[in-house]
Amino acid sequence: MSTLAISEPGRQRPIVRRAAPAAPTPAQRQERAVRLAEPAPSLTADDLRRGLDPDQTLAIGLVWGHLNTRQFRSAHVLARGCLCMWPGLPMLMLLDAYARGELGMPLDKDTRAMLDGAQYRSLATLILRRATLDDVLRSVTPC
Repeated sequence: MSTLAISEPGRQRPIVRRAAPAAPTPAQRQERAVRLAEPAPSLTADDLRRGLDPDQTLAIGLVWGHLNTRQFRSAHVLARGCLCMWPGLPMLMLLDAYARGELGMPLDKDTRAMLDGAQYRSLATLILRRATLDDVLRSVTPC
């Protein structure tokens, strides 16, 4: 058995040799070609239930990605642009409110009313709690 030296002198570990994968059979190649030729599904069942088209799903994913990387200003700008294209899309409105909350921007009455009746209660509760905390902090004057 061959051995391979690692960083510590005197310590060696065996080299593990793996067999090369077998070449695919003609039937396997044909099956793979058929699979690759089929269009990939662009919508999930959950998207269809919510009535979102692929562009809306992509927009929500982009805004969510900016929020996950803590790029709140970019997420807010992107969400506002998307809301110009699809006004009233609930998830985009929630994500925009979240970004505005993280930026310390106040929420208007319409946004607060939308959050009170939002379908995604846990996210709406988080946004409202953050906005309430920001309102309290704004009302406190420094000594």
